Amino acid sequence: MPIKTSVQLWVGWNLISYPSFLQEDVANLMASLPLKRVEGLAGSPPYYLRRYTALDTIQPFDGYWFEVSANATWTVAG
Repeated sequence: MPIKTSVQLWVGWNLISYPSFLQEDVANLMASLPLKRVEGLAGSPPYYLRRYTALDTIQPFDGYWFEVSANATWTVAG
């Protein structure tokens, strides 16, 4: 298990699997990345997606859509 993982994000939408055993607050992501939006599984129709806010938390190994305004490298711990 690596101590940290680097994920390259490109301008626009990026589908990622959150590669950590630790939860992460969306507010922390917004402070460290050029993040415009985060969307993830909602589990209900019609689209099964929901928009995350700064008050939400992303969960280990779940998939998320990140929209970024500039290319960035995201370093994820543990």
